[in-house]
Amino acid sequence: MMAEHKDFFLPGQVDEQIEQLLHEGGPKQREQRLTRSLPTLMREHEDQQSLQRVLNKLHSNLNATTPQSTNIVSLPQQRQQRGINAGNAPAGRKPRTLPRAFTLLAACLVLVAVVGSLLLVLNAAQQKRNAPGNTAAHTQTPAPQKTAPSEPLGKVIYRSDIYDMDYGLHWSPDGKRLAASLNRTTLTSWDAKTGAHKLTYQTPGETLLSDIAWSPDGKNLLVVAQSKIYVFDAQTTQRIRIITLPNGTASTNAPLLSSPTPHGTFYSNLVSLSGGSYFSDLTLSPDDKYIAASYHAYGANNPLFIWNVKDGTLFKTLYDFPHGLTGLSWSPDSASLVTLVYPSAQDAQISTAIIWNTNTWTQVWQRPNTRNVSWSPDSQRLAVVDGEGATGMGIAIQLVNAHTGQAIKQLKAERGITSINWSPDGSRIEVEAVGLQILDASNGSILYTFGEHGYNGTWSPNGKYIASSQIVIVTGDDKKQHHEGRILVWVAR
Repeated sequence: MMAEHKDFFLPGQVDEQIEQLLHEGGPKQREQRLTRSLPTLMREHEDQQSLQRVLNKLHSNLNATTPQSTNIVSLPQQRQQRGINAGNAPAGRKPRTLPRAFTLLAACLVLVAVVGSLLLVLNAAQQKRNAPGNTAAHTQTPAPQKTAPSEPLGKVIYRSDIYDMDYGLHWSPDGKRLAASLNRTTLTSWDAKTGAHKLTYQTPGETLLSDIAWSPDGKNLLVVAQSKIYVFDAQTTQRIRIITLPNGTASTNAPLLSSPTPHGTFYSNLVSLSGGSYFSDLTLSPDDKYIAASYHAYGANNPLFIWNVKDGTLFKTLYDFPHGLTGLSWSPDSASLVTLVYPSAQDAQISTAIIWNTNTWTQVWQRPNTRNVSWSPDSQRLAVVDGEGATGMGIAIQLVNAHTGQAIKQLKAERGITSINWSPDGSRIEVEAVGLQILDASNGSILYTFGEHGYNGTWSPNGKYIASSQIVIVTGDDKKQHHEGRILVWVAR
């Protein structure tokens, strides 16, 4: 191999380079070395024609000036000789073809570039998926859930033991438990579908437990006794607070009301005009700010007490009910409160509905001859049971504007309606008369009639079930028949 750059010959300038070399003088050691190297170059270089010309010119020049000392083989002879001796080439030495090598090298480079690009793209995608702000990368697709078989409408899924009587039946906000005052002596909660996991809340010495209420978050359970309101931890049954009557409020024992019905004696915790003083209805505002409870004080004014939930302090007292309250109902948006009151001592068969603005605690409107009311879930309407003034019996269901009291439409006309309850989704209304029915809230058509009698119905929060009380006739050890009660949970959708 030539040691300097000028020893190389360019294919396009080989003739000029050879002529210049020959004109520089006689043979030199460099030329002789070049002549000896050319056969090897010809075997390895792709431009063999140019090298052949170089070899021929050098050969002729050397023959003219010095004896031949190198065995020069022509190009065709070299090709033939390579073909003959290819099988006898020394181990480790193989003929090389530059175009094939360059092609292989280029293919490898392209392959590396493609693979590298794919790796870069995959790496960038993985980094994007793992970015902190990308919640989708950390969210696993939930496994498909098995669809629970549908339950037939009206199916009773729970039937309690028989009690002396129950009061204030209510669902927990999560729909998992029920609670009631059993036998008027024991506040109890239990699994709504099975009756298991019963919890009892201690109210020592109380014999006249009445209405109950869950806190909106389901953590607390409240019950009214004769002259106290107990607040419990619903899960641990620990007593959190006792709210007592304000100073100066009368407190005496009260008799239990009873009235005949087609299915036996109906026991009520409504206001008694025959004597006694006690708490009656209880309700918590849905925004969890206030506790409201009505109090019947015989021979005195009948106040409505309102306390702060946070600390149990008295917030407000309303004295506009000289003849007693029969019901309380807070609107779902907490902006309004309905009180059902007797208008006079002589007219104690049917009540008047008074709607209060709970921001100003002023009366908004009144509706006479109202037996019962129920709020629509959006707080815009009231379902009202119109009553007959002379008998107090419910005769029709009306929908009214909750802000003005203006009638919207009549849903149903039937004698004997006692109570109504709007479903949580607003599509249905449960009606209690001779039996239990479910009406379409838009037109009053009957969607279902429950096969068993009952009262005190209440919807589960998801609107799928209704829990209701039922009067049962039993024969005691004295061989006499007695009216007792039990609780049913049945499918309503």
